[in-house]
Amino acid sequence: MASGQYNLISTNFKVNQCLNTFEFQTAEACPKINFYLIWQFVEKFSFIFGALLIVIGLFETFYGAKVLIVTIFLATCMATITIVFIFLFQFIIPTGGNPAIVWVVLGISTVVGLLLGYLVSKYNKALIGMILGGYMGYILGLVLYDSFLVKIQSNPTVYIS
Repeated sequence: MASGQYNLISTNFKVNQCLNTFEFQTAEACPKINFYLIWQFVEKFSFIFGALLIVIGLFETFYGAKVLIVTIFLATCMATITIVFIFLFQFIIPTGGNPAIVWVVLGISTVVGLLLGYLVSKYNKALIGMILGGYMGYILGLVLYDSFLVKIQSNPTVYIS
């Protein structure tokens, strides 16, 4: 369907009722960004991500304050991998593509994360504030999204008043 077009599927309209329903089919109601696909990938390989995060968490628990440069490197690397992965997965990779491409995107994200983690750990006083501020903004966005938009499904129902 072209933009702005719709098909009226069903209607329940009565003049004397306050609650009338119309059911439309249109491409305008489709979500432009779908985080469910990313979550599906993480759930499918949760044993890999879980083991990696447990090892990093244990290291940070016992040695995080002692080796601050490594902590800065890991935090920057993980934040960059997350943001670049979501960006590439949502805006560049088409939906319904080859599942192996997700690993390629994760590899590209990891290389970018390692590079930025190295730069921030080397020039930490200049870049650490910018990286942490960006990551905290990202986390705040996720919290707000999950708090207020959790009711939106992958195929939302559109109500026209």
